[in-house]
Amino acid sequence: VLNVWPNPSTGRFWMGFNGDIDVRTIRIFTSAGREIKRIDVPRFTRIVTEDLDVQGTYVIVFYNEKGEQVDSRKLVI
Repeated sequence: VLNVWPNPSTGRFWMGFNGDIDVRTIRIFTSAGREIKRIDVPRFTRIVTEDLDVQGTYVIVFYNEKGEQVDSRKLVI
């Protein structure tokens, strides 16, 4: 299970997971589909990000080591 909290957020939020999901890359997109951030992670447990300061809806997409999408979440700033 992948979690993004708090949601809605003021721009600082956490991403974490429980279970057997192996996340290696996180990409954050605007609601228009433009990628604004990419995070490569060797071992994903919990990540904090603070630099989304423009209000709107974002889509956070999680990928495994093969580059396959394993999940996605919407985030409101």
